[in-house]
Amino acid sequence: MMTGRDSGGGEKPPRRGGARKQDWITNQLRRVYDEALQEEIPADMLELLAKLEGKTAKESDS
Repeated sequence: MMTGRDSGGGEKPPRRGGARKQDWITNQLRRVYDEALQEEIPADMLELLAKLEGKTAKESDS
């Protein structure tokens, strides 16, 4: 969990200036999103997706 002191991105948010603060927030959100895209999908999630795809394929054959 991030605290007010630790932004997790190494840079501190600007103290003043709405546009600069919005830019900082935008950059932090992009960083978190990019990190999430780099994570591997857990094996149990892949198994569940495979089961769901198999069930969907069987239903569409009927």
